Amino acid sequence: KALVKTQELAREGFSNISFRAIPEMVRPENISQLIESGDTVFLCVDNHPTRKLVSDHCEKLPFILLVSGGNELTDGNVQVYLRVDGKNMTHPITKFHPEIAGVQEKPVWDMGCEELANRPGGEQILVTNVAVASRMLETFWKNEQEGMLDKIGQVYFDLKEFVTTTMIRCIKNAQGQKRKDGEARKRKEKQKVAGLEKKQRTKGRRRQVRDGNRQALD
Repeated sequence: KALVKTQELAREGFSNISFRAIPEMVRPENISQLIESGDTVFLCVDNHPTRKLVSDHCEKLPFILLVSGGNELTDGNVQVYLRVDGKNMTHPITKFHPEIAGVQEKPVWDMGCEELANRPGGEQILVTNVAVASRMLETFWKNEQEGMLDKIGQVYFDLKEFVTTTMIRCIKNAQGQKRKDGEARKRKEKQKVAGLEKKQRTKGRRRQVRDGNRQALD
């Protein structure tokens, strides 16, 4: 599947993007090679053990953006975990989801082929799959454009009810620091503007003095 999709994307003509297929399951033994500090991770798995494995690993990294999406038949959610300079900007995806944090089911990486083939799977429809994928990209785009992901913890949508709800789950300390940094920048900008205005006033006074001296000489 990974190889086929990589070949399809390569044929689409994305000459400035490099695609690399990794046809292996994420597991404790290889996750440190697959996900490194500075990565942006789009997590699109269908099981809680893998979600917990990835979330726990991301908590150990200095810089990471994890965008996790999942859905049922007609509803779903997108969770955002942002970590900067070793500090959580939003909560890990396990924080408000005990079904992920305390998962008891057997990990898929420990299952044999027969077990994997017989795993119960919920019914899926294309429109919901597309909806969750779109919202994952929306959150990523919003961060790239506006740097807003430290204000987004989870986006929930329900296609039947035709609603989308954004849940603010930022870290208060991180928000406080960001606010302080913003206020400091504003103070510097005001000081810069005040300094420029003072220079302009000084130049104006000097010009008036020179003009007055010329008139006196005349």
